[in-house]
Amino acid sequence: MSLRLALPFALFGLAACQDSTPTASSSRPEPAAPSLSAAAQDDRLILPGEQDFARLAREQPGFAGYHYDWETGDLVASVKNLDRAEEARAAVEPVITQLRRVSERARRGRGGVRVRQVQFGFDELRVWRDHLTPVLFSKPQVLSIDLDEKENRVWVGVRQASARAEVMAEAKRLGIPASAVTVQMVEPICPAQGDTCDPCTVDPASCEPDPCETDPSSLECQPPTTEPVEPDTTTESYCPPDVSCNITPGQTTVGDRYRPVLGGLLITRPKSYNPYSGWSYYTCTLGWNTIYNGQYAFVTNSHCTADMGTVNNNSAFYQWRYRDSDRLGYEAFDPPFNLTYDPYTFSYCSYGAKCRYSDAAVVTYNSGVNIQLRAIVRTELWNGSRVIDQTNPYFPILAERTGRPVQDAALDKVGYRTGWTYGRTIRTCVHHRSGTSDKFLFCQGEVQSYGTNRIVQGGDSGSPVFYWHGSYVDLQGILWGEVSNTGGKVFIFSPLENVFRDLGNVTSQVY
Repeated sequence: MSLRLALPFALFGLAACQDSTPTASSSRPEPAAPSLSAAAQDDRLILPGEQDFARLAREQPGFAGYHYDWETGDLVASVKNLDRAEEARAAVEPVITQLRRVSERARRGRGGVRVRQVQFGFDELRVWRDHLTPVLFSKPQVLSIDLDEKENRVWVGVRQASARAEVMAEAKRLGIPASAVTVQMVEPICPAQGDTCDPCTVDPASCEPDPCETDPSSLECQPPTTEPVEPDTTTESYCPPDVSCNITPGQTTVGDRYRPVLGGLLITRPKSYNPYSGWSYYTCTLGWNTIYNGQYAFVTNSHCTADMGTVNNNSAFYQWRYRDSDRLGYEAFDPPFNLTYDPYTFSYCSYGAKCRYSDAAVVTYNSGVNIQLRAIVRTELWNGSRVIDQTNPYFPILAERTGRPVQDAALDKVGYRTGWTYGRTIRTCVHHRSGTSDKFLFCQGEVQSYGTNRIVQGGDSGSPVFYWHGSYVDLQGILWGEVSNTGGKVFIFSPLENVFRDLGNVTSQVY
């Protein structure tokens, strides 16, 4: 039996949703935006993870969401009209109860439900955000758009302060109150794939191209006719030059060749061969094991494959050396970015842009690879340890959380590069541009470190994101990016429901 909990903590059933793949050309005239009341009632406009808030807003007009207060341990419900405070309190009481049940970190709090009054309801903010999205994402300076339930605003992230006037002009044109929109300067989101030149930690202008990648046809850059002879040990760790691994002999890390294969371990894809230094690799993290079309498989990021949004049958993954005995398998499914904008079918992606719900792809295992379902590797500590706990080497996945994460509640992850780390969820359904490209990911989560510790770095792409409750975890999503110039203190992830929207039933096979 698969335990998949729809919505944050099984409050409601899923509302009806519909995806569209429109074919309209950019010359098609844009109709008038639907009215606020009509758009609020149209299920086709509800994004993954927002069904819970939308349902509450229908049952209790003026409901505006909820968030966790880390300082007091309260769950804070927001409403426009305090006359409905008791109804809101009763409706969200199960959320804080369940949050304490599944999150070890939330158990420290002993608060209850607190109700506050806000200016705007969820339906108002949702419709305004959705009307702004296709317009603003056609502008290169706009990087992110969010419905921020804690701040009770539509939040827009831009590259330069000069873009604020343009954003506010569009809001005014659409009839959106200026007080409902916040514009803030932000940095681009960098995919957290490990590379010889990590754009999030190194100035790209200072990166010298690999001569064998620039001209792979040169004779000195041809790979050997036989596989390189390397020690056949199961505990030789792949450790980047800029990482202090501090591994004691006999310890095993998330960067090792480890069996059975678990979520959270290193995976590699060969980049280029240099006769002087050997192979270089793209490094990522394995998300979780699954079953795809009757075969054992795993989920990782789409950008970790050879072609993002395209299946490349020659895209092989290893753990970690480039040799047959270390080959895990080949890419099997990676849907295109085909959510193009069409106001007639309510698909909110800008003209000419490429959109999806998740940065995720499926890789099927070669026969004979020893794997374990329903398991994420466990390291010794949650402070960035990369050393696998010898006594309890993995977390069993107890359940899958397919709804919106709770804002300001803690989420954990285990990744190859920075190990087991955690932070607070600062955004729960933010639309992000991937880097400075024309690719957009809808309704993503964002987690920030509580202190000064780095919680993400190149190589962590694909890390499983979860609620930790002692000996078990509840799977919540898959990490794919970091906010540049933050020192690795903010990571971006695709929630689990978004992954299922794009890839289908690639569950962790929980009981």
